[in-house]
Amino acid sequence: MNHVIVAALRADLDKLRPTNPLADVYRFVLEHGRYYVAVERPKGFRRQLRPKQCFANATRTSQQKIEASYVEGFALKTGRSPFQHAWVTLDGLHAIDQTLQRPERFLYFGIPFTAEIVSKVTYTRGHFGLLDPFEPELVRAS
Repeated sequence: MNHVIVAALRADLDKLRPTNPLADVYRFVLEHGRYYVAVERPKGFRRQLRPKQCFANATRTSQQKIEASYVEGFALKTGRSPFQHAWVTLDGLHAIDQTLQRPERFLYFGIPFTAEIVSKVTYTRGHFGLLDPFEPELVRAS
């Protein structure tokens, strides 16, 4: 079932012009990303009340809970197009999504980033989110 998200990402990439900066994000995630299986939010990981703020929500959680790693990539709900998204993981296998309602209905494919990279990029840019705009020198060190 997870291959669906990779096929959808490749199909979207094929539609983008090679010079579109988002194409670099897709290529980077396809090259370095991995699948994550959505799980119910564990105790202590309540749903955030900030819809459409996944990058901020995941950043804050990864900074507040040392055991949680920030992951950025794409999520996909069957029958729709993939969209850029962020979540956290405790074990490198499971997506803990505090932003979307019913996260178990989504497929996840992304790249985990160290707390140091998340802090550095967020501080350098002054906003949340690591991959867009894509600046390889900032994110490749993770």
